[in-house]
Amino acid sequence: MKICRFCRGTSVLCQSCLKNVREGKTTQLEVDVARALHSVDPEADYESVTDGSRIVITAKKGAASKIIGKGGRGVKKMEDALKRKVKILEVTDDRKKMAEDMLMVPVIGVNVLYDGKEKLRLRVSRRYASRVSRGSLDSLSRIYGKDLDIVYE
Repeated sequence: MKICRFCRGTSVLCQSCLKNVREGKTTQLEVDVARALHSVDPEADYESVTDGSRIVITAKKGAASKIIGKGGRGVKKMEDALKRKVKILEVTDDRKKMAEDMLMVPVIGVNVLYDGKEKLRLRVSRRYASRVSRGSLDSLSRIYGKDLDIVYE
């Protein structure tokens, strides 16, 4: 649950947004990200926020480059406001592309496994094993909303 436009531009929350935060529908991180994003671009919007080793913001199609800004100024401004590293991902139906963008390594493939519940398996070359962090995998798993395994080939 996101906060309203009014609350993004101010330092206080309206009654409705405050109620959502108290009930746990909106996290404090989402409030902070929405306000930092508003300072970069008041019209920009995001799909979801994931907290891990860094804050991962999934942006709507076409909005990621606008949020990142020229020379990464938008991301730098958000990192200063949030005092954490920020990664912007663009929402796409292509799981492989999204995994490559998140992990910053080439992905051989993404397989869907059915073992009682749907699970994803990422296949990555062994040469990139040292570049893949557990935090990035956890964030990617939360973005997909599914359990995630990685296999090095």
